Amino acid sequence: CPFRTYNVTSGRRVVITCSLRDSRVLQRIYYWNQLDAAYLCDTFSKDTKIAGSCITGVRKQELVLVVCSEGLDCDIKIKKGGLAIVYSDVMSCYHQVNMLRLNMIE
Repeated sequence: CPFRTYNVTSGRRVVITCSLRDSRVLQRIYYWNQLDAAYLCDTFSKDTKIAGSCITGVRKQELVLVVCSEGLDCDIKIKKGGLAIVYSDVMSCYHQVNMLRLNMIE
């Protein structure tokens, strides 16, 4: 899959550049902790989590998200040795663009 893959540790910051072209007023940034393709694009699943939000049309808006181990308080929670797939909407997921794969290496 054409993900951009990064190895992360707990406390690492991930900077997401928000889209100026999104048709929605509010863009959500989602993440999923499994690589199960059957459900990956379902933004309504109970397993899909919202990491943050951007306001569309704000020039050069960046969203800083913090990664941590499950059980701690942060934006993207990942089990030790696990992963998170980060994406902005169902279409980016279907077309497999603008997706990050974060591997927790702790």
